[in-house]
Amino acid sequence: REAVEALEKVVSLQSEDPMANNNLAYVYAECGVNLEKAEKLAQKAISQAANDPTVIDTLGWVHYKQGRYGEAAARFRQIVQQSEENAVQDARTEHSILFDHAGDVYYKLGWTDKAVSLWKKALELAGKQSPASSDDQMVLQATPAKLKAVRAGKQPALAPLIQKVLAPASRPASAPAK
Repeated sequence: REAVEALEKVVSLQSEDPMANNNLAYVYAECGVNLEKAEKLAQKAISQAANDPTVIDTLGWVHYKQGRYGEAAARFRQIVQQSEENAVQDARTEHSILFDHAGDVYYKLGWTDKAVSLWKKALELAGKQSPASSDDQMVLQATPAKLKAVRAGKQPALAPLIQKVLAPASRPASAPAK
């Protein structure tokens, strides 16, 4: 909650900064909250940084969390295509979490083989990082189970689709707004 409040403050002070908008949108998406606002922030960020894969990921992840898998897949195709087109990989396009997200989206669309390929790439990238970022650690912890589930013919545990409004820290979540 404190991180969200800090990012909201940053956006209020730097409303035209694409990374400030992107970061708040991503945190909202990860938490599954304020997804309409997250989409507006992500759209604003992408209008200023259209080729940044982390910004593309955020908008795709917001669409995923909203259950808009086709739109999410279009965004993740951009990231995968950028990665494939770069003969010398740009470190910005090679974040493990981007490929893990893409795998979840593709799996939701029934593209199991593509999802498995992306999850494997996510694991490969995460395994190369030293020290591993929190995103890399998350990939290293969760993604092997996804692959194991698919191999066993079971449903993998994908990122949840939760949408709620984040209550301000100044009042309990169950307290009514004034």
